[in-house]
Amino acid sequence: MLVDLTPIVDGTGPARLLDMVAGRSKAALKDWLTARDPAFRDRIKVVTMDGFELVKMFV
Repeated sequence: MLVDLTPIVDGTGPARLLDMVAGRSKAALKDWLTARDPAFRDRIKVVTMDGFELVKMFV
């Protein structure tokens, strides 16, 4: 799940669902971002990912 938190950070509204993408991997995120136009990517300031897979490796 890809969510835009900009409205929350700016105090202008709720989070906005951007897309649902299969997988929780760096590759899935990279593929999704590559499919966006450069103007969209240039506006990205922060990216966070669910750490579940990393945690699962150590539990």
